[in-house]
Amino acid sequence: MRPPLRFTGLVILGVYPLITLLSYLIEPLTTGGPRGSALHS
Repeated sequence: MRPPLRFTGLVILGVYPLITLLSYLIEPLTTGGPRGSALHS
């Protein structure tokens, strides 16, 4: 049984922005500043 497409779409739309926000917050810490994250993007 697979979940309905509407449910998976809502989950993707809800989770994807959270992942991008977390990556923006964590990346400067791991690369050593906003200059490093700008190079990675």
